[in-house]
Amino acid sequence: MRSEKQTLLKLLEKAGLRREAHLRQNVYFQKDENGEPYWKDTYVCAVLGSDYDK
Repeated sequence: MRSEKQTLLKLLEKAGLRREAHLRQNVYFQKDENGEPYWKDTYVCAVLGSDYDK
């Protein structure tokens, strides 16, 4: 994982979100010099209302 993604995930976790899923190679936006897709991972973070004291 790239360092900027690690930093962002840490920030989200400090804000109270939890990492719910790591979808590996699920999307691509670019192709490499051979025309092959450059796959990227997706991280899903969430917070539930029940995670907070009411």
